[in-house]
Amino acid sequence: SGEFRPVDAGTVMSSIVGILGYVPVWFRASTPKAHAALVQELTDFVMNGIAAAPPAAAVAAARLRADRKPRAAKSAVSA
Repeated sequence: SGEFRPVDAGTVMSSIVGILGYVPVWFRASTPKAHAALVQELTDFVMNGIAAAPPAAAVAAARLRADRKPRAAKSAVSA
């Protein structure tokens, strides 16, 4: 008890099936690494959506991934 939020199992199942069913429409894996990254991202997305609270390891991993992503240059706004 406490591992998952109280959610409607049918809604969650239908959502997962919908997500996975649409992946072939837009995803083209250029490398096995890209495929593995997609699997990990979708797994994190689903599990973090139904988990009662994200485990500390998942939070740390998400922060590490965010730190590694290139950031868009901020434009200077002059007054």
